[in-house]
Amino acid sequence: MRTKTLISLALAAFVLLSALCLVRPEGKNHDQGFLASELTLMTTEEGNQERWTYVNSDGEPVIPLDKDYATWLCTKDDNGNVILERYLDVRGEPVLRSGNYAAVSYRRKAGEIQITYLDTQLNPTTITSGYSGIHRTLTPEGWALQDTYFDLQGKPVMCTGGYYGLLRGYDDRGRVREIVYLDLSSNPTQIKAGYSREVRVLDDAGRIAAAYYRDAENNPVRASQGQYGEGYQRDENGRVTLITYLDAAGNPAPVNAGYTMLSRIYYRDGYPFEDRYFDADGNPFALSKGQYGIRRVGDATLQLNRNGRLMLSIDNLLNGLPMMVVLVGCLLCIALCCLPRKHQVILLAVYVVFIFYETLMFRETGDPRTALIPFSYLGRFRQEYGVRLEVINNIWLFVPLGAGLYTFAPRRRVLWIPVALTVGIELTQYLTGLGLMQADDILGNAFGSVVGFLMADRLCSFEIWLKNREANGETG
Repeated sequence: MRTKTLISLALAAFVLLSALCLVRPEGKNHDQGFLASELTLMTTEEGNQERWTYVNSDGEPVIPLDKDYATWLCTKDDNGNVILERYLDVRGEPVLRSGNYAAVSYRRKAGEIQITYLDTQLNPTTITSGYSGIHRTLTPEGWALQDTYFDLQGKPVMCTGGYYGLLRGYDDRGRVREIVYLDLSSNPTQIKAGYSREVRVLDDAGRIAAAYYRDAENNPVRASQGQYGEGYQRDENGRVTLITYLDAAGNPAPVNAGYTMLSRIYYRDGYPFEDRYFDADGNPFALSKGQYGIRRVGDATLQLNRNGRLMLSIDNLLNGLPMMVVLVGCLLCIALCCLPRKHQVILLAVYVVFIFYETLMFRETGDPRTALIPFSYLGRFRQEYGVRLEVINNIWLFVPLGAGLYTFAPRRRVLWIPVALTVGIELTQYLTGLGLMQADDILGNAFGSVVGFLMADRLCSFEIWLKNREANGETG
């Protein structure tokens, strides 16, 4: 009896913890506040330090909407070169930038620079791109030529994009016209996006008007979305408002998802607000789930219909109200335990179809990819809401399945069914390129099945207990 009580308490704690993990943190308001261009940049110098601070009309420090700091504080050497730059908030305290660093140090030698990213205590740190520093060589003109990334131990490291460094190619005006991505031996390598070189076409202002993708031998190659290149239109702020995807000959062509053009509008701070999809003739185009676009509201990505309004869909419900995952999961477990047998069979069959819908159907095909390191999210689970959302959703996707299987065969061996199902799904994702094959997904789904199995056991025991009370006349 004590064991069953502990299991019940553990299940209740898990449900509560899941709900707490899905509480959406208060996000940044991308529209409320001042842009950097609307503030005054106050400059002060003291010795070898120079301080630049954004202030409002009252002279108070302000973090602009389109920046993540209020003050840029730099230290210079005797030759006037910056050797340390720090980023501060309105109180003058170190602030972490979006790349997860608070300062940058520079060590210069003839023809090269050593760049190291630092935390709030000015210790070397690993940024979100996967490296701690850059060894940069320079051209005779002083332009950045080749970057090589290194870790906290000073060893070469691959960045999150799948390369160890890059090489820049310039035109006669000193503008970057080509990027070559490098492997550990500084040879051209294919990155995760599917290409080895990026060749750029620049407009009169030096902005990228088009980009074409090449392999290591400089031949046209398809990128991960199926495009050989992209053309860009920009607004008065230089932000890309229209992307036209191109084929190997540079003509508009659809990507894997079927659309040829993507239009984008932004919040005031430059964060993407809404994307819409179109064919080559500019007609609205629907993706596999019927969405004609997406809208970003906080951490949620919501789907749009043809008229640019929010769709009535399961995805929008779960993305907009993430705690519904836990509520609906619990209700499904109760239904699968308490409904008549015939209805249980129908509901379980429908739910298995829903699992395939969420994991395999209506996905774009791509290259086979794997992530086989278990619990790879542990270092980010607490800090990143998106990671918590993905982990909890993976677990709760299989909770009703475990509960449903218990009602048909309350034996532990039936748990091999969801394990086999999730392994099959992950293998299918890998073989077809329909998603990322992850060890974490298998573990999360299997754990969810166990939770559902135990929840059904407790619910069925409670139902039996209630019936016994009724039979003994103990109700009321």
